[in-house]
Amino acid sequence: MLPVAERLHAALVAELRRRGGDAALLDRGLRDLLSLPFRDQRETPGEVYRRALEAAGLDDAPLGEAAHGAHLAWGAVKAQALTAPSVLYVGNDLMDRSKIAAAVEAAGLRLAVADGVGVDPTGVVRAFVDLSRPAADDAIRSLARAGVTTIGFGPHVDDVALVRARSLGADDALPRSVFFRRLPELLPHRA
Repeated sequence: MLPVAERLHAALVAELRRRGGDAALLDRGLRDLLSLPFRDQRETPGEVYRRALEAAGLDDAPLGEAAHGAHLAWGAVKAQALTAPSVLYVGNDLMDRSKIAAAVEAAGLRLAVADGVGVDPTGVVRAFVDLSRPAADDAIRSLARAGVTTIGFGPHVDDVALVRARSLGADDALPRSVFFRRLPELLPHRA
């Protein structure tokens, strides 16, 4: 759960307890909801809170200052995450993913991850494809056809993979060490 979601969770649970309600249902509901990626959340924390109020037999009332502030902060983070341009990482290496995620977050962008099969280019402005993935070729073709700036990266000893990536439509293909050294400059810049 993101820190802003943890703060919202704590504030809403405290608010319900302050009003005299049993927070077990709310605690569970918020944990389930807020642990999901924003795009997969099918209801709001406010809806979960109102359901818990109803189950406790309490009337709906305006949130206290702490809960209201936490809800606004969470909403701002969610809005930014859903509207920020997407950078797609096609791969499954957790170390690579964490390095890319840190750079993407620092740039104010959001990271999407795919294994390379059936890559969805919607909202993607830049894609980084691990050339060691079996589906790398298909992902590069698909992303290039969609007009997404695509950069492949792989072992420096695999010249064939680097050349093949460019021939399939990648805008660039770099040895892994060069890719990670240049990663911040390879990211798109937000206007």
